[in-house]
Amino acid sequence: MKRKKFDWESIYKEIPFDNMGWYHPHLDPDLENFLNEYQIKEGTFLDIGTGAGNQAIELFRKGFTVVGTDVSKTAIAKAKNRFANFKLVKFIEDDILNTLRNS
Repeated sequence: MKRKKFDWESIYKEIPFDNMGWYHPHLDPDLENFLNEYQIKEGTFLDIGTGAGNQAIELFRKGFTVVGTDVSKTAIAKAKNRFANFKLVKFIEDDILNTLRNS
């Protein structure tokens, strides 16, 4: 059975980030609790499905090296634009299901 693909381009072109059900303007509380509980203060994160880029930026602000990826070129463009001052955070268009085929 073939899975239906979402049209992420249309979604990110038509719906503002803050109207998306999964949008969170700050670091996800579960992730923040985990980092605090295990006293993780440095390292590298791969934010798969970065969308608006908020999680990537919040992690960067906490001192982590971060790469945010999303299948939507529109989401990546918007994240880069929103966070243009954060040049050390890389935002990359990538389909995680096809990464190895595309490299």
